Amino acid sequence: MILKNRKIASSERIDIKRYNIEIEEAINQVEEGAVLSHEKVGENIKQWSKNNLD
Repeated sequence: MILKNRKIASSERIDIKRYNIEIEEAINQVEEGAVLSHEKVGENIKQWSKNNLD
């Protein structure tokens, strides 16, 4: 994940070169299917909750 790998605190400004690198990384993650949709995250949360109640 971009935020996980990012060494700069989110409150600090980044330059345009770093910004473009992060955009490219995000696009690559989407193209590789390495992201979850909002719907899928909701399904996962429901499943985790169900498993923890059992």
